Amino acid sequence: MTDKRLTKRQRIGVAHVAAVVSLAAAHLALAPPSAHAADPAGCTRSGDRITCTNGVPKGQTLTGTSGDDTIEITGAVYGTVEGGDGNDTITVTGRDGAPGAHGSSPTQSGGRGESALGSGGQLLGGDGHDIITLTGGNGGRGADGEYSPAKGGHGGRGIKGGVVDGGRGINQITVRGGNGGPGGTSKKGPAGPGGGGPGMEGGRVIVGVDQHSSLVIEGGDGDEQLSNGPEFHGSGGPAVAYGTVEGGAAPEGVSIRATGGDSGRGTRGAAGGVGLGYGTRLIGTPGDDEITLESGMNRSGGPRAAGLVLPKSFDAKAGNDTITVHGSTGFVKCGAGEDTYNYTGRRGFPDRTCEHINRIQ
Repeated sequence: MTDKRLTKRQRIGVAHVAAVVSLAAAHLALAPPSAHAADPAGCTRSGDRITCTNGVPKGQTLTGTSGDDTIEITGAVYGTVEGGDGNDTITVTGRDGAPGAHGSSPTQSGGRGESALGSGGQLLGGDGHDIITLTGGNGGRGADGEYSPAKGGHGGRGIKGGVVDGGRGINQITVRGGNGGPGGTSKKGPAGPGGGGPGMEGGRVIVGVDQHSSLVIEGGDGDEQLSNGPEFHGSGGPAVAYGTVEGGAAPEGVSIRATGGDSGRGTRGAAGGVGLGYGTRLIGTPGDDEITLESGMNRSGGPRAAGLVLPKSFDAKAGNDTITVHGSTGFVKCGAGEDTYNYTGRRGFPDRTCEHINRIQ
């Protein structure tokens, strides 16, 4: 019969092994998690610098560090970008539209530029003084044809249905549509060039969460057709075609400027883009806001469009606000406070909460 009882030395050895295994397990359990999850494909890191060449796909997240990051993204963001803490600089640029294939039948128009922030995408600045810039891609060139050239592509949107939240801190947010692409040429003259893309088409921008911050939204410029034939020009893109621009709770207020894109210089074509278009909601802060709305230039010499066109709602809220509108067909609520409403061209419809109404030109 075999004696299965362990000797004293054997019992000590077993206890030692168990202790080592237990300590190793505890060390693994207490180890800090990875600083960030796996980055989207095409993203590389070097210290506080992150570069992405293929956007951020839907369902994926790109997270910055706790330092002062520089994040540069080429391609649309359909997922989430989180700047995190620190004074971050985040730049997102949509890719340019593809040119029309020469020799195709029928000739192909230039592709539309890509949006910088796509539907469902989120860009969250986090805590810190951040600089955030989103720019739509430019339109592609239309294909040439002996008699039937193709049109240039339109510029991409800066924001197409996504959300930008600057977060806490003093932030500078700039959103711009891409420029239109040139049309193809032929023996009979050129095709029409592309129009500028909207700075914002749907979605939401939040600025001034707790400190004075600034927001600039611009439409892209229409392309100018350069040829020996009759010249057309592309229309300028609206700064905000529709969507929500929302001030936070910053007691010092915010600065907001929306400017439509310029048209081309051709002898025929559309005007510059509007500032705030149909269906836009603008909400101010409790502080002293400065809001300026203007259309783009009509570079063929025609009349300019309106800076404000029948918004869904415009409420500057409390504070001693200054609102300047270059041409308006919309209703404006200045809110509580000692407010000033300045205008050029059409006056629009400021309500009785606008104490001082001035025609400045």
